[in-house]
Amino acid sequence: MSSDDRKLKKTDRPIWLLFAVVFITVFLLSVLTPKYADDFCYTFSFATDRRIQSVADIFPSMATHRVLLNGRVVPHFFVQLFLMFPKAVFSVLNALQAVLLMLLSSRYLQSEGRTKCLVLLCGLFGIWIFSPSFGENYLWLDGAVNYSWALTALMLFLIPYGAAWLEIPAKKNPVLSILHILVAFAAGAWSENGALAFLFLAMILSLGIWIRDRKPPVRLLLGICSATAGYIFLMTAPATAGRSAPFEMATLVRNAQAVLEAAVSRLLILYITFAVLLALAVAYGGRKKRIVFAVLLFLAGFGALCSFVFAAYFVERHFSCTIFLTVLSCSVLLDELVQQKKLPILYALTAALAVVFVFRFSLGAIDILVSNRKEAERERQIGEALSRGEKTVTLTNYFPNTGYALPFILDAPDDWVNVAVSSYYGLDTVYGVNPD
Repeated sequence: MSSDDRKLKKTDRPIWLLFAVVFITVFLLSVLTPKYADDFCYTFSFATDRRIQSVADIFPSMATHRVLLNGRVVPHFFVQLFLMFPKAVFSVLNALQAVLLMLLSSRYLQSEGRTKCLVLLCGLFGIWIFSPSFGENYLWLDGAVNYSWALTALMLFLIPYGAAWLEIPAKKNPVLSILHILVAFAAGAWSENGALAFLFLAMILSLGIWIRDRKPPVRLLLGICSATAGYIFLMTAPATAGRSAPFEMATLVRNAQAVLEAAVSRLLILYITFAVLLALAVAYGGRKKRIVFAVLLFLAGFGALCSFVFAAYFVERHFSCTIFLTVLSCSVLLDELVQQKKLPILYALTAALAVVFVFRFSLGAIDILVSNRKEAERERQIGEALSRGEKTVTLTNYFPNTGYALPFILDAPDDWVNVAVSSYYGLDTVYGVNPD
């Protein structure tokens, strides 16, 4: 091994240590996160109402799902697959996915060793601090596959576009090119707003590369075609039409106001951080192509948020794509400031975020532990009722204190969540009551 190889290996140690910490943390929190709403429902086939017993059962289930619920059959295929196995299987895969998402994000950073580790750490802190429904986006089985796994699939799709724009060296491999086309279709079919945001990024970057190189990037354009086909497959599902808001001016204005108010309440500090980092990067002579890339990431994230103006509903877990892309854009700008030798900015931001993170993480971890204990109590209560031959159970609803843990809320006995829970445990009826 050459001295350069040994040096490179040594500089990578802090990053791999960070990856290990992330893997262990996400694994443990995923294990502790209880089942919630859709987890009970997706245990059963939508075609037969019977429990999913094999991979073959999932295909007719998703065909019916596309007609009755929505077109997100790609993520929900994996949801039904994972629900066939013990929770530990998903927890391990979810932790690996979190590390892969970090690894893909690090592709756009040029710093090395400890400084790169700090930039990644700032990104992690940002995701944990600013995600209003972190538990639903990253820890809950159904939610993680629909949101954070979507980000990983979309980042895999984006890699060749970002690398070509930033002129990051990459070996040409026909097999990888074919795999990218397949991944592009899955990414396009994964998430309504996420796929739209990343397609915007891919198209703008491809156009910039075309103008710069004075020739069409054929391989990249094929990926866009594949992702677009996946998005069309997603949006043309018979059930998808019912998930859009009525195309009426009053409704759209009301939705726009709601989305903007939510952005102000949840994203204002993050947006200010982006603006400050952008101003500093420009003032200190940051490289144009990297600044442009960061701005495009930000605009794509904002566009993903604005797309909910046309949606039938908007909840806090829908911030996922916007927050991720905004944090990534901040990371790219912060990394560029590091390249311009402005290390005090990195150290100051890391210290400030670390203080907030310590308190938020402590509160979140406690909340997740409490929610896990509440699930154990519910399952003990159900087990005791079944042992006595009872088929009706009244369970206490649980409302967590933070967005890191999941609630458990039952409504009327004929509500879909109640029906799914009762079917899951082999009961006739389940009632829900609020705690005193």
